[in-house]
Amino acid sequence: IINTKVYANVNVTQSFSIDINFGGFIAVNNGTLELIDCLYDGNIEIKNGGGNSYTTIGGLVGISSNLITLRNAKMKGTMNITSTSNISVGGLIGKSDVVITNGLVDADISVYNSGDTSVGGFVGYGFDSVASNCVMTGSITVSSYDSQMKYVSGIGNFLKTVNNCSSDGKIAINTPNSCVRAGGIAVSHYEVFIDSCIMKENIDVIAKRAEVGGIT
Repeated sequence: IINTKVYANVNVTQSFSIDINFGGFIAVNNGTLELIDCLYDGNIEIKNGGGNSYTTIGGLVGISSNLITLRNAKMKGTMNITSTSNISVGGLIGKSDVVITNGLVDADISVYNSGDTSVGGFVGYGFDSVASNCVMTGSITVSSYDSQMKYVSGIGNFLKTVNNCSSDGKIAINTPNSCVRAGGIAVSHYEVFIDSCIMKENIDVIAKRAEVGGIT
């Protein structure tokens, strides 16, 4: 997909216990996918009241089983997500292995969820993803009162490599009964290589237990 733009607001409410996947361009991808010079500009509001399900939400792509390549991809607007399921939310990609070059997310992301939660400025859950020359200028807010795990980062969670990226917005997490792992740039279970990155804003966390790093 080349030089394509979407200017639209989205409002979705679901109450059944089934998975919900949303992407400003593509909800579910199972093939080779490359997006070049693409923009989603709009407000996304999703309410998923179905427990025992999985929610993936991305400004461009919700979930993919194959590698996604993004170049000069942008998301502008807001994301307001309320859910009672396990969830992955990213400014560009909800859940996928992805290579991002020259990305911009100028959006405030707000998530209220009672389930396992993974929220990133660009990538919610990234496997072995790579992000280069990316800038996140919006804020990230995550809140809940359940006891499930929360992963929150300015660029992305479970990335392999992050080069020359900047997170310029505040991260606020209010989950007093949960364990939280948060990073200004990235959060990972394993090794992550980070080079020439900047975190410019505060990270505020209320949690039962927290592991928080200005970078990772």
